[in-house]
Amino acid sequence: METLRPPEGLKLVGNVDSNWRSFKQQFELYLSATGMDNKSGPRKIAILLTVAGPQAMEVFNTFEFERADDKEDYGKVIEKFEAYCSPKKNIVYERTGLPSLHIHNSIERGCRTSDPCSKENPSST
Repeated sequence: METLRPPEGLKLVGNVDSNWRSFKQQFELYLSATGMDNKSGPRKIAILLTVAGPQAMEVFNTFEFERADDKEDYGKVIEKFEAYCSPKKNIVYERTGLPSLHIHNSIERGCRTSDPCSKENPSST
């Protein structure tokens, strides 16, 4: 039988969320195709980190687990990578389809006279 080539490593630059979802899908297909999907958690984690590459290993080393043995739980490790790679959803944006930039813009431009934190507004000090 022909050996299967593992997927390319996890790219932690650019659209990390999209890169993670693509890598995860390819990796799980690879595990299934090679018969490794039924192996122990520590073995699957070792394969994951080897295939994902050195940057993913550095990220893994920063993860904090509730229990020490969670570090050997494949599902928990995947959850940690998903939390790391997938941004939190902006509920206002999700509901309206419009970004809520007014807060960001006021911070970015600094406090202006119409802002409550303005120096010209004595009630803010």
